[in-house]
Amino acid sequence: YDTVFEQLSMLQPDENATFQRLSSKQEVVIKQVASMLSLKRYYRESDGTILVCRFGDFAAQVRKQLEACEFDDNVEFPASLDEEKRCVVAMIAEEMGFWTCIEHNIVLNCPQIIAVRPGEFASTVWNQLEELPPGNWCTFSV
Repeated sequence: YDTVFEQLSMLQPDENATFQRLSSKQEVVIKQVASMLSLKRYYRESDGTILVCRFGDFAAQVRKQLEACEFDDNVEFPASLDEEKRCVVAMIAEEMGFWTCIEHNIVLNCPQIIAVRPGEFASTVWNQLEELPPGNWCTFSV
């Protein structure tokens, strides 16, 4: 507990800490300490990694870009963002009600995160697809 507290309390704005291969007890400690210090955390299910962040200028810029996005529109973030910054984008976007996806940028040969602000059309499609029985299909007018 003390080691985690010390490590996380020393994070500067826009810095983060990554924790991998944790026991369930260690995960609980990290979540509790992060919450106590008002830090954001992101859990990556694919490998059980927890990323803990202290938001700063980068997060403020992301939030500003997302706030300017209209419903049924999207924001493409630079393909040059590293994995940790893409996680920060995903955390903020999810918090603001956006959907996110990672697409491969063919020109730059690297992943790129895109945040989509779903509007009425997207919500309608989502709801209809959720209710669709297995083996059935439907069409949508665009």
